[in-house]
Amino acid sequence: MKASSSAQYVFLAASCCLFVAYAMTIPWTGPMVALDDESNFRIPMPNSNETCQLVSQPNTSLQLAFVSTGAAFVLGGFCLVYLLSPKKGARWPLEILWAASLLIFVLEMVVFSVLVARIAVWFLSCNNAGKAEGSCPSTRFRQLRKDITDKEQCYFDANTLTVYNAENDQFSSCQETSVLADYNRRFARWDVPAYYSAGALCLREEPSTNLAWCYYYGCDATCNAETYELNLKWFCLDSLLLLCVLATHLVTFGNLYVVRGGAKKNE
Repeated sequence: MKASSSAQYVFLAASCCLFVAYAMTIPWTGPMVALDDESNFRIPMPNSNETCQLVSQPNTSLQLAFVSTGAAFVLGGFCLVYLLSPKKGARWPLEILWAASLLIFVLEMVVFSVLVARIAVWFLSCNNAGKAEGSCPSTRFRQLRKDITDKEQCYFDANTLTVYNAENDQFSSCQETSVLADYNRRFARWDVPAYYSAGALCLREEPSTNLAWCYYYGCDATCNAETYELNLKWFCLDSLLLLCVLATHLVTFGNLYVVRGGAKKNE
């Protein structure tokens, strides 16, 4: 019994630390919260009567982080209630055991679903260069050209995968000014969040206006360094949270049923 209580104190402390860690890593302002508010001097902002006044897709990565934060809070509350409840000679009704079992099972499924969703996007969608309309520009560049090792390589044409000022200026002196301007307009800074907004993609006439998720999930460690590191932290925290929920389930309910069985024998 003492060993179980000590373990629950450890789980309570772990869940509280995870909750604080999630709260500290979640951004409350900036492009992760409002990508459409980002601007860049290279991208003209659409007027109210233009067709490119589009709204970018919601940040599902941030939404998953909020779900995990809530799960860590619920787990901490569960451990606290268990520690405060009487245990010596206590008899819990079967309804309470079933309700607690259902709660911890739902919590396991929620955290597991969050982790699976991150794996599906981070390790599958972010590495899929099958279609130009649905894949991240940096992913297509890495898989069809070469690895991106410097942020200057993030300045390229998403269609031809030509790097700006590296392969496009060989015959620039022979081109007319208007032709050169239109040609240079095809290049985008894929390390700048504003380029991933639906309005900017529409103005640039990119193949897809649904590339915000590439920035949200940090699909490239060089071009999206900040969001890549943030999603890596969330992935590690989700893994630890799932392990903590599973361990809490095993220890807590093993003790509950042992105590209930001991109470019956004492009768």
